[in-house]
Amino acid sequence: MNTRARIAAAVAAGGLIIGAAAGCTAEDDAAQPSYLGAEGFTGTAPHVADEEEPPSPSPLHEQALGAARAYVDSAHFSESGLTEQLATVDQFPPDVASWAAAHSGADWNAEALESAEEYRGISHASGAEVRDRLITVDRFTPEQAEYATSHLGG
Repeated sequence: MNTRARIAAAVAAGGLIIGAAAGCTAEDDAAQPSYLGAEGFTGTAPHVADEEEPPSPSPLHEQALGAARAYVDSAHFSESGLTEQLATVDQFPPDVASWAAAHSGADWNAEALESAEEYRGISHASGAEVRDRLITVDRFTPEQAEYATSHLGG
C-alpha cells in the first residue's frame, strides 16, 4: 500500500497524519485511490461494512434453539410451522421462536420432501394433492412444496 493510501486508511480509521511527515511523494499521487482527487480526499471514501459480531444469543434463545433442533430431528416441520410450535406449545415469545426456527440449521426443502413422502405413503395422494397439503396444512412455501413434489419418487 502506498503512503497516500495508508494516510487515507488512517484517516478513515480515525487517525490523523499532517504535513510532510507523512512522506508523500509525487509518485504517490499517481497511484492514489479513486476516492482521492487531485486536491486530496473527495468525501466519497468506499463504504466499509461494520465488522461487529452480532450479540450472543440469550439463554432463552439458546433454550428455544435446542427445542427447535429437537423438533426438526423428530418430525417434519416448515419454518413457519416450527415457529408456531415453539411459540404456542413451548410458549417462547414469537420473536425468540422465529429466531430459533431460522437458526435451527434445518434444510426446509429436505423437510418438505420428507413430509411429502410420508403423506404420499399414507394417502397415495397425487403430486398436486401433496403440494397443496404442504402449502395449506404444513405451511411450506410454494417453492419448497414444488421442490418436494418434483423430487418425489414413483
